Amino acid sequence: MLVRDIMTTDLVTVDAERSVQRAAEQLLRNRVGSAIVVEDGTPMGIVTESDVIRAGYLAERSFSEIAVSRVMSDPLVTVTEATTVQKAIETMREHSIKKLPVAQNFELHGIITTTDIALQEPALIKEAARIEEGRQDWERDRSAWEFSD
Repeated sequence: MLVRDIMTTDLVTVDAERSVQRAAEQLLRNRVGSAIVVEDGTPMGIVTESDVIRAGYLAERSFSEIAVSRVMSDPLVTVTEATTVQKAIETMREHSIKKLPVAQNFELHGIITTTDIALQEPALIKEAARIEEGRQDWERDRSAWEFSD
């Protein structure tokens, strides 16, 4: 299964110089857990619900006084649409992230999240079983062609 099969294409973006308050408004309005931070249309990072909460707690300032660029996670870790879901999971684990933008040549195409992956669990299990059956068939066919000396 590929990332393109389960990614969400409706992306929420927020300008890097906007306030954390504006980012929180975007997250709430769109009912999402993250927004891609852009500067002049170029993806620069990602801001999550956790980033917003952390910013408010640590800064002890109003959300309207904190720029998104100060709290976003960067550099932006991405995968392409042709990446396997398994590879996307490995990338998420490697970087300890739950949201993974899908991009090609700095152009955003979507996002894949741990929720997207969890919702696809039955299909992923079927795919893994199909791959394992294919491997076993290949091993059986190979051993049928092996000759002993």
